[in-house]
Amino acid sequence: MDKPAADAPASPKPAARVKGSKDLLSGSVGRTLLAYSLPIMVANMLQQANTVVNTMWVSHVLGPGALAGTFNANLLLAFLIGSVSGISMAANVLIAQAVGARDTERMQKSVGASITLLSFISVIIAVLGAVLAPQFLAMMGTPAGALPDAIAYLRVIFYAAPFMFFFNFIQLAQRGSGDSRTPLYFSILAVFLDVVLNPLLIIGVGPFPKMGVAGSAMATLLAQVISLGIMVVLLYRGKSLLIPRKETLRFLKLDLHIVSLLITRGVPMGLTTIVVTGAALAMMRLVNGYGVATAAAYGAATQLWVYVQMPGAANGAGVTAMAAQAIGAKRWDRFDQLALKAMPVGFAVTFIPVVFIYIFNRQVMGLFLTDPEALRIAQVVNNHALWGFVCFSVSIVSTSLLRAAGAVVVPLIFIFVAMWGVRIPLSAVTSHYFGVEALWWSFPFASVTILICSLTYYRFGNWRAKALLR
Repeated sequence: MDKPAADAPASPKPAARVKGSKDLLSGSVGRTLLAYSLPIMVANMLQQANTVVNTMWVSHVLGPGALAGTFNANLLLAFLIGSVSGISMAANVLIAQAVGARDTERMQKSVGASITLLSFISVIIAVLGAVLAPQFLAMMGTPAGALPDAIAYLRVIFYAAPFMFFFNFIQLAQRGSGDSRTPLYFSILAVFLDVVLNPLLIIGVGPFPKMGVAGSAMATLLAQVISLGIMVVLLYRGKSLLIPRKETLRFLKLDLHIVSLLITRGVPMGLTTIVVTGAALAMMRLVNGYGVATAAAYGAATQLWVYVQMPGAANGAGVTAMAAQAIGAKRWDRFDQLALKAMPVGFAVTFIPVVFIYIFNRQVMGLFLTDPEALRIAQVVNNHALWGFVCFSVSIVSTSLLRAAGAVVVPLIFIFVAMWGVRIPLSAVTSHYFGVEALWWSFPFASVTILICSLTYYRFGNWRAKALLR
């Protein structure tokens, strides 16, 4: 495989590192990846545990209709914010490459341009989402019994969207600079606040109003606002380069070069999220046709699947940061060592929870569901679909390496083929002849497709020629 000209001997690096950053280029590759990824894994698991607790409150207090409504609303929200998450992920790569190259100014320009873009986009999404929530949910075919709860929940969530975007962006920026521990602390704070406020606002305790399902969304809004505010204040007082100060406000200007990189790399990453969540919306529409019990069962199963994927996602986040710093420093030897270490890890961290859930399927799903029929259906869903996530976890590593190198379009094509060329057509056709259980088999088939395509391109593609985001 040909390497780019940038792989030739480089000029000496500046002696000083980027202030406040952490070096991911020294020491054992395996230990560095573990030390970096573990806080991300814990943060992701805490956030998912928060979702589980919120789901339990909604399910046990308000019933299957409210639960199905929140699942439909969350899928729609994920679809609409895909482009924003892409910009944050692209900024993460740019920041990591700047740290690897020890270029403080480029890092601050990346942060400033990202903040300005996110401010503009997040306000538009929040306003449009809140106004058009009923129309969006109706287009999804949300069951009539779940529609009122879904609208109430979704409108509050959209008000929270800008705070969620910036909370996520600052955490990704810190991780791009090599610091994965500080974001963990603020994730713990946000989860704690959300867990405490959820029952208070759903049921109405003391001075807190009884808001029903909208109270769950309001708890998320308050938790994000408080955590974001404290994080910004502490980073500002600590003179972090990730928070603009009076003397660095000039970096908020939309530098055309940085903006072009954020868009050309961020849009395909965001489109990847949109493709996946769009397929999830299409699947949800198919599932909704089988009634509230099936919709609630599928929604509960997907909540569990997110939890199953968290360790693999954390491993992929570690791979992205380490690979981007290696590219910024022109350390291809480090990059290749990382690939060899990370793929077995991606397999193991997903295989273990999948086996556990197969063994304790009924007990685990009983945490989410009380309705006997929904519980039975959820177990069937897991039996058919779970094993495919082991394949998907390995593919996360290869796509993370490719994206850190700037090759973002081809992985997007692979995702599109797997979701819209395999999963949705297979679901629509086979369920017509074999019933609802045929829907669940499409998940592992799509995961295997992504794995084969990503590994083939990583091995034989000419992606290294795009490795430096100049």
